[in-house]
Amino acid sequence: MAYLNEGAGKAREGRQAAAVADIASPGTATAADCANKINALLAALRAAGLIKSS
Repeated sequence: MAYLNEGAGKAREGRQAAAVADIASPGTATAADCANKINALLAALRAAGLIKSS
């Protein structure tokens, strides 16, 4: 993957966020299901140090 800042890619090398399960039934997922999944993804990225806490 190309990065605008080459150094940024090197800083992330070897880091991996925890797995977050797929939404079980995407066709019937509610807005709350989607919001909860997004929050889980953001939490995993923060825990891996890939994004800052807000």
